[in-house]
Amino acid sequence: MRKNRGFTLMELMIVVAIIAIMATLAVGFIFAHRAKAVRAEAKSNLGAIYRSELAFRGEHDTFTDNLERVGYVVTGSPKFIYGFTTDAVPSASGVNDTAELRTRVSGYSTKLMIDAFGNPLREANLPTSEVTKDRFVVGAAANLDQDSVLEKWTLDSDNLLTSVIDDLGD
Repeated sequence: MRKNRGFTLMELMIVVAIIAIMATLAVGFIFAHRAKAVRAEAKSNLGAIYRSELAFRGEHDTFTDNLERVGYVVTGSPKFIYGFTTDAVPSASGVNDTAELRTRVSGYSTKLMIDAFGNPLREANLPTSEVTKDRFVVGAAANLDQDSVLEKWTLDSDNLLTSVIDDLGD
């Protein structure tokens, strides 16, 4: 009759080590895909502002840096702040970025729009993004990995999307 034996300590340690290595790889893979999804959201929102600006110009023969007037609708809790560093076309509005819209839109939160130190992102964090009667450049900024570098994108009236600063370095 054969005596039943359990696993040796060495066998158990090898299994635990393999699981730990697989978990480490999975976390890196998940983080990379999460960052890509957030970037895709940013590109989509910049595209929505682009389309809103074109529609506004079609009706008013000018672009504007007033996100409320252009009809851009924000929802949820985005990680990126979107908008313009100017606030004068056609006149000062106080709603030239999505952080400023938080007081005017219900169901919208800016709690994820923070820097590495927990400070809310604001207009000054955006890349240079301005509006004239005939052209615009809209910007977006976010902290994707909790370091001091912000991811920054711009989209202009020619539909040219530009990565200004890559927060993840890839």
